[in-house]
Amino acid sequence: MREHRFTALYPFGGLGGGAHGQARCRAQLLGQSGKIEPIGGIDFDANACADFEYLTDAPAWATDVLGIKAWDLRHRYGCSAPDFVFLSPPCKGASGLLSAEKAATEKYKLMNQLALVWMRVMLEAWGERPPKFVLIEN
Repeated sequence: MREHRFTALYPFGGLGGGAHGQARCRAQLLGQSGKIEPIGGIDFDANACADFEYLTDAPAWATDVLGIKAWDLRHRYGCSAPDFVFLSPPCKGASGLLSAEKAATEKYKLMNQLALVWMRVMLEAWGERPPKFVLIEN
């Protein structure tokens, strides 16, 4: 019997630690068992993207989520949504580690909206058949 393959996309993928670990595990998703196969990562840091590619053997896209359009996602990753989307957006502005004054700046207020921005563009790209599973780690 052939093992099922779950495709996975990693926006805010950083250097790929999450993708690397998940690719080494067996997954159980909606009653099926199989392997997670990273199809790509997205991060604004080009150095993190290079590490992502090294750790996962999957392509990484060095871009800012704020500039991604639905067409971009379909063009890069296909008209069908990946099975699994794992995102770990920045949480600095809401972490409590910054002063209230600094957390209230436009930079951190915008940073706190990135997960919502991603969800909107992802659902615009694949809303008719969204990913089977979305995990937000923060």
